[in-house]
Amino acid sequence: MTYNCQIELSQMSYDHMFKFIIIGESGVGKSCILVQLTDHKFDNTEPTLGISFKSHILDIDGRTINLRIWDTAGQEQYRSITRSYYRDTQGALVVYDITNLHSFESLSYWVKDAKENSNQEIQMILIGNKKDLEHRRKVSKEVAQQFADENGMVYIETSAKTAENIEDAFYSCAEKVYESVKDGKMDSIGIGTSVKPIGKEIQEIEPVKEKSGGCC
Repeated sequence: MTYNCQIELSQMSYDHMFKFIIIGESGVGKSCILVQLTDHKFDNTEPTLGISFKSHILDIDGRTINLRIWDTAGQEQYRSITRSYYRDTQGALVVYDITNLHSFESLSYWVKDAKENSNQEIQMILIGNKKDLEHRRKVSKEVAQQFADENGMVYIETSAKTAENIEDAFYSCAEKVYESVKDGKMDSIGIGTSVKPIGKEIQEIEPVKEKSGGCC
């Protein structure tokens, strides 16, 4: 596995661009996971209100992959906003908190919501976050793995605080999307995205501003 740091869009070339979304209940650490991936730090701030965006570059099979990752709010009042971002999404990280049983019991809703509102066969992986709080665990690995198996998902436990398995989680999801793209089951860039490839270079159409967000 080869990972690279986030770089400015104006300086970037890539082979494929994938649109990702991070979903799950409020407080499970979605924003913290994304900040740890892109900024390599633990930022335990207030929950995201609405949606925020970051970009990250990684390498799969010698190909440069541009991940455009949307971090969503888990609060019920923002769910209609989240649904609008499922369109053209290739990959979804479905996150729960291993110390919060309710966040696990809500996973069926998030999986169903993603499948119903995406316009293609979205690739999803299950993330059990807050692995650093093992002593407070409320959901066993076996139960979580069973849920993942039943829904055809890879299961990975992460810690946004220590960065354990954070890059592996995104890589695993990107790898699944990459295989679907190679097999012709989905495109590497969806209609309505903010940048498009011209050869290996990109042209900005509608620059997307990054917003700060909390661990929701």
